[in-house]
Amino acid sequence: MPKGELLRFVRRGDEVVPDPDTRAEGRGAYLCRDPACAETALQRNGFRRALRAAVSIPEPTIDFIREWQRSESTR
Repeated sequence: MPKGELLRFVRRGDEVVPDPDTRAEGRGAYLCRDPACAETALQRNGFRRALRAAVSIPEPTIDFIREWQRSESTR
C-alpha cells in the first residue's frame, strides 16, 4: 500500500505512539485501515517486531488507532 494510506507509529521510551505526520525520528511501524490489521499487530506483537524493541501500547494509542480506522472507513 502507498504510505499515504498507512498510519505510522514510533517508539517513545518503551511506548508506541502514533506519528500521523510521519516526521518523528527513528524506526517506524505502519498499520493499514483494516481493523483486522490492528488486531493482528496487537495480538502477534507486530509493533515489537517492527520497532525491534520491547514496547507497550498504551490505551490512548489503541483508542487513536480505532478512531483513525473509523474515520477512514467513513470517507
